[in-house]
Amino acid sequence: MKTQKFMDVPSRICLVGIFLLFTGALFAQQQIEGQVVDEEGMGLIGANVLIKGTSTGTQTDFEGNFTIQAQSGDVLVVSYIGYQTREVEVGAESAITITLQQNPSVLDELVVTGYSLSLVHIFICIIS
Repeated sequence: MKTQKFMDVPSRICLVGIFLLFTGALFAQQQIEGQVVDEEGMGLIGANVLIKGTSTGTQTDFEGNFTIQAQSGDVLVVSYIGYQTREVEVGAESAITITLQQNPSVLDELVVTGYSLSLVHIFICIIS
């Protein structure tokens, strides 16, 4: 009695190739370029940009620009000292501008301490 095969080898290879193509497209990450600015449009230096739920993140440069690899549907969490944290969902766009608003209550908690040491030299002169 002859056993019947479900699919021949070329059909199996073609099916696996199509499966890999679609799963690769589902998990494809895109490069997101953006800028973090304040209410006046000035770039924020050193703002944190993280993908929510992961440890993947970056910081903005001197002009507030950043680049990060993210998937569509990921949520970017953007934070900066003295500003309200903002969450932005990644869509189809590859360039975004995120505006942060000041949070004055956070500034009340910021304490800056300075310490300096000065040495005084005392010279004693004896005149005879």
